[in-house]
Amino acid sequence: MVEHVAETANVNEPAVFLPTTALGSTAGSVTAAARAAELAVFRLFELGYDPEHLKSVAGSAPVAPVSYDETEAMGRTNDALAYGGEVHLTVSEDFDRFDEVPSSATDEYGRPFAEVFADADYDFYEVDEAVFAPAAVTVDVLDGPTYALGDTREDLLAESFDYQ
Repeated sequence: MVEHVAETANVNEPAVFLPTTALGSTAGSVTAAARAAELAVFRLFELGYDPEHLKSVAGSAPVAPVSYDETEAMGRTNDALAYGGEVHLTVSEDFDRFDEVPSSATDEYGRPFAEVFADADYDFYEVDEAVFAPAAVTVDVLDGPTYALGDTREDLLAESFDYQ
């Protein structure tokens, strides 16, 4: 992996640093929450939207309570994004598929990620990539409409986070 990154970045291998952290840690929960904007952009790209039309992206998500069980941590951090993540996009071109960006557009919406992942035999390649999306997305089209899509779900977050 280091060799590939070094070649792609045109740097020497000792200059490549690949920091990692377990999801079952404070750093892991924070890192996962920071991915809300990335997930919205990824969804748009996968739907065929030209990334050149993105002018700004900002996002946030709750930091999931830490679980030192990696499977539980994966469930909590993904639920934090799917049911608590909020993203604001400013774009230069309208698109007829913006409504497919939030997590509510998936068939799995409403199910805890831990269940979805277990049903896929813990194989990420078997999980529909649309599951990895923020809960609420606002899209401002320059000189055009504004779309408010999806919604956060505190009830599903409370269940995922095991709040009584």
